[in-house]
Amino acid sequence: MIYNQHRKTERAEQGKYIEKFFLGEILRSQYLKVLGMTPEQIKEKNIEDFNIYEKILKEREPRYEDKLRLMKETQPWSDATNPKNQYARELRILVAKGLMGDNFDNSRLLYYTALETHLDIFNQTDAMFEYYDKSGKNLICRLTFDLKTTVEIGGSILNISESEADDIEEKMAEIKQNSQKFREMGEISEEAQNLKKEIEIKKDILMEKIRKHLNKWSKQIVKGIHKYELDMV
Repeated sequence: MIYNQHRKTERAEQGKYIEKFFLGEILRSQYLKVLGMTPEQIKEKNIEDFNIYEKILKEREPRYEDKLRLMKETQPWSDATNPKNQYARELRILVAKGLMGDNFDNSRLLYYTALETHLDIFNQTDAMFEYYDKSGKNLICRLTFDLKTTVEIGGSILNISESEADDIEEKMAEIKQNSQKFREMGEISEEAQNLKKEIEIKKDILMEKIRKHLNKWSKQIVKGIHKYELDMV
């Protein structure tokens, strides 16, 4: 029983890691500050512990409009058309191309991470796209999605299995360890150069796996947005 509980906690932590890896994350302290807590109050809480942080957010559920506002005001980047997370940025570009073609209007598609916000905790929303018309003023569709659950929110579930998450995390750890070993060896010896080549090959393999997920997800999101448009006709 203790082992099963440990595995459950371990899986939950891994799930958070994979979500943040792909989608980006807000800063907990910044979110609580916008929520109205003082720096002193935030410092008193051990918000590095997700259970404590989650309990604070669950004390009161804001209206949906306020959840959106809080999420948008605490993004880890200032431009919703250019998320700083590499994979969120690539996903947004793929979705934009799927909606508008290669010569897409960059300003029409906005991306937001909702991880560890009220939207995440109460509405099973990990991230969100907003798609605007050609004038850039009228919202056509707001599509929210969840990376791992089987709850359909806004028409898009982007599943990644535990084995796939394990594989990605293990490969990242191996690349990191080999990179550290390479730095310690220096760059001169033949052994070091061979290790460098091995690292690059593993990085390429990992990126191929990641891009397969991004391509699959972008098609699901585009399909969800088009379905919404058809439903509105």
